[in-house]
Amino acid sequence: MVAAGHPDAAVLQHHFAMRPRLLADYERTGVALSRHLDPISLSEWLAATRLFYEANAGEAVLARLWQLQRHALPGATAATVIALGRATHQLCLECGSSGTIAVLDAIESTMPYGSDGLTASIYLSSVAIHAARAPEIVPHVAPKTAFLISRLAAEDVAAWFEDGLRLYPRDRAKRIAYFRLEDPLARTRLAFHEGRTRFASHETRLRHLARSLWNSDLDVQELPVPSGAAERGSIRLAGSTVLIPENLPRVPAAQATAFFEAAIMHAMAHRRFTTRRFPLAGMKPMQLALTALIEDARIERLAARSFPGLGRLWRRQHVEPATSARSCASLFARLARALADPDFADADRWIVKGRAMFETAFRKDPLDQDLSMPIARILGHDLGQARIPFPAKSHVVEPAYRDDGLGLFDLDDQTSADPETLEILLDAARMEQRDSAEAPDSGAQAPDQIQSARSQQADAEQNGAPIAVYPEWDYRLQTNAHAAASVFDAPVRAEPVPNWLTQQLEDHGPAAARIRGLVRGARVGRTIRRRHLLDGDELDMEAVHDTRVARRAGTVPDPHIYASKRRIDRDVAIALLIDTSQSTGDLLSTGETTILQMAALSSALTGKALATLGDPFAIHAFSSNGRDDVRLATVKAFGEDGEAMIARLAGLRPASSTRLGAAIRHVATELDRQRTLRKLMIVITDGEPSDIDETDPLYLAEDARQAVTEARRQGLDLFSVALGAKAAGAAAVIFGKRNTLAVERIEDLAARLAGLYFRLTVR
Repeated sequence: MVAAGHPDAAVLQHHFAMRPRLLADYERTGVALSRHLDPISLSEWLAATRLFYEANAGEAVLARLWQLQRHALPGATAATVIALGRATHQLCLECGSSGTIAVLDAIESTMPYGSDGLTASIYLSSVAIHAARAPEIVPHVAPKTAFLISRLAAEDVAAWFEDGLRLYPRDRAKRIAYFRLEDPLARTRLAFHEGRTRFASHETRLRHLARSLWNSDLDVQELPVPSGAAERGSIRLAGSTVLIPENLPRVPAAQATAFFEAAIMHAMAHRRFTTRRFPLAGMKPMQLALTALIEDARIERLAARSFPGLGRLWRRQHVEPATSARSCASLFARLARALADPDFADADRWIVKGRAMFETAFRKDPLDQDLSMPIARILGHDLGQARIPFPAKSHVVEPAYRDDGLGLFDLDDQTSADPETLEILLDAARMEQRDSAEAPDSGAQAPDQIQSARSQQADAEQNGAPIAVYPEWDYRLQTNAHAAASVFDAPVRAEPVPNWLTQQLEDHGPAAARIRGLVRGARVGRTIRRRHLLDGDELDMEAVHDTRVARRAGTVPDPHIYASKRRIDRDVAIALLIDTSQSTGDLLSTGETTILQMAALSSALTGKALATLGDPFAIHAFSSNGRDDVRLATVKAFGEDGEAMIARLAGLRPASSTRLGAAIRHVATELDRQRTLRKLMIVITDGEPSDIDETDPLYLAEDARQAVTEARRQGLDLFSVALGAKAAGAAAVIFGKRNTLAVERIEDLAARLAGLYFRLTVR
């Protein structure tokens, strides 16, 4: 008897007494577990088993669970055994016994005897957690279990599940297609979580790098994984376009930056130094691959002459060791390394011969593109004589940053083409066309097109339509293509004067006067720099350089070697954005004033000072009730005289949640329309984005941070006034520590706000 004397054991013994098969299975499992679990853990298992049975899970589910737990012994820890039971219980509650049994059977088939069971436990828990939100996925996940576990770490499976629910939160049919792996996005996300880092996150930086090194714009297209594609895709050149497939080999995140730099710089080197396509000229597939390999070495050697750092970058991508292997895959990879790295030693006679021929030809004329073909013919002939087969249709170029080489050849030159070579090239061309047809339109949009489409103004505002719709950034998917927030105009309730805010302003009269004085002295506007002066407040370094040159040349130098700077005319527009979510109704540590009241007071002080100066400014307040209901109130619009500003600020009330990203995007759109040199946005918030429809604590914070980044790209300056003791950390993540001012005590507000304004506007 299992754990004789234990109360749960006695109850279970009683329950199973009339079910001999279940009793035998229970005792068998209990005896096995008692050999490996301590008494406390065994007690936990008994309690969990009793709870599971009394929840009417059914005999079949219990039998499968016990079988899985026995299967995990002796390698599994007590925590893993208990976790398997809890996850099974939760899954059974969410989807019933049949779905649970299917998942348990699938997991057991992937788990060798004596494993630690940890992968099974994490996977089962992931299925159970996501089944709580979408139970219909379980029958479709179960048959894919072995495939998913073979491709992903257990933790990454959970992330892949989450992607499916995020992509299709309201579309059941598309969710099912995702988990059946019938949706192309499911394969894309699978490749992403395998470590095949997406190119999109590196694209902007690489465009700048290509322009700075090669004085040429990067033309690139990222392609989805086509149906029937090879397990690993290769980069391809299509004219001046670089095609980046999403099924590239695994690239750990830490190496992704260098990998994509190497790939794009290699492609740009081809654009510069491969001046024409090679004729097919009867070449066999092996000779075609060798020609591309040698041309790769030639263009990289030429590029490294101008940019030595590129040579080092490319050499680090070569990892094939010197071995005695005589397969084409090994020989080609080692030859590529030998031609790129002078320190690489490989005694194989074929590689030594190839290296010697290349070095001789390159020394003779490095700009001769035709040097590749005769070397390729000789090396290909040698491999043929050695009876080393070349797998034409499965050959993969190494290292993986290099293109597949097929784009270097002239497909129109078919008259003298070898039939097998022509078939490979035609297959590549068909794949290229199919990839382009499958690529979603949104993926081909330029960043400026996406930015210009962010604000979709509605025509039927009076009918309750949103005034704008803004895509949201999903940090997990690294895209803004799958969710959008709707912004509605919220009416502002004006508090008749006198009111609490007018009283606060009277109490802070001296502080308001100090702010007005400080702001009045701030000269904000365009800086004019005058050069070539006889006198000034700084040296004109270009003129100084010219003077030194003149002296060395023995001529009379120009004495105009000074420069001066001066500012002209105030030229700044400011938008204040106030968080009015429910959390801003909390009292500050003083116990007398709420966060929102503090925000209203600070806005009033700033607004009155700006009104005196005549600077254009606007004040907005926002809250949200899910992504489909972001409320934005205009306390004072640009161009409005501001008479009602104090009454409206006093009427603000805390309510709902904080979808900060959509609010920032909307106010940034309004601010960007102002015709001023500088455009400032100051967000006054408790710094904690949240909403009723979002459970991921990072989602809204990352979306807000992305909104800040987008606004700064437009030329706007964004800063945060974090109100409350806990706000500074959250706001610093979104706006940056240097762009966040923490204010907690009202007594400090005037001086801190004045200091902030002075720092932001005087430069």
